[in-house]
Amino acid sequence: MIKPVQLKNRTPMLSVLLACLLSFGNTSCQKDLIEPAKEQELENTATAPAVPQDSGIKYNYLVKTSKELILAAKNAVAGQVIYVADDAKIDMTNLGTITLRGKVTLTSNRGLTKNGKISQGAMIFTKQADHLPLIRIAGDYGKISRIRIIGPDTLTRADEVARLTQLDKQYGTGNKYYYTLKYARGIEVKGNNFEIDNSELAGWSHAAILFPPGSQNGYVHHNYIHHNQRSRLGYGISLTGVYAKITYNVFNYNR
Repeated sequence: MIKPVQLKNRTPMLSVLLACLLSFGNTSCQKDLIEPAKEQELENTATAPAVPQDSGIKYNYLVKTSKELILAAKNAVAGQVIYVADDAKIDMTNLGTITLRGKVTLTSNRGLTKNGKISQGAMIFTKQADHLPLIRIAGDYGKISRIRIIGPDTLTRADEVARLTQLDKQYGTGNKYYYTLKYARGIEVKGNNFEIDNSELAGWSHAAILFPPGSQNGYVHHNYIHHNQRSRLGYGISLTGVYAKITYNVFNYNR
């Protein structure tokens, strides 16, 4: 039987945090964060009965590959759940943005226990330096839960940013040179009441989560948000004229 991890027990999350710090200092967890997906050519289907999987989470779509995820996101409608298989590592490099309609949930089993072990959950990642964004929430009451969303760049790029910033100052070009350095965004919310919980977000050179104008009342809780640290950008969470409730997250090495 799979049981939720008690919220007061932060040991697994902190263990991962300490492992990153001891191994990489304040630079990068790149090798640990991004792993190549090993996908097989499967039929163009991504549906499954709405019955409990081992995790106890009911779903409408079970996906294991990028093709299945793209198709599920295209077809899922309000009230439906896309479950990314526990051990899936889905590479979205150069495959565009995953757009989720309102009231659609994207989930895996990160933080739940199975056979006495705590699951890291599925990983959706990109190696594309200008992936903008990887996931877009296109409606109200969207939800992401218990999953890893990993971007292409965990570094500050401080020297390169300083050089480009100096060029802008020298030639009076605003941020023209600065923005020649590609940047990536994890989740862009275009809807109200979006919720994300128990997930890991890292490696996003612009922002792991962006709430632009018109995306009120977001709820971000119990996540591990780290190594989003591009110099002058690198936001764990970015809000532009909106309100969001942000509680019980672990932040580390964001800008």
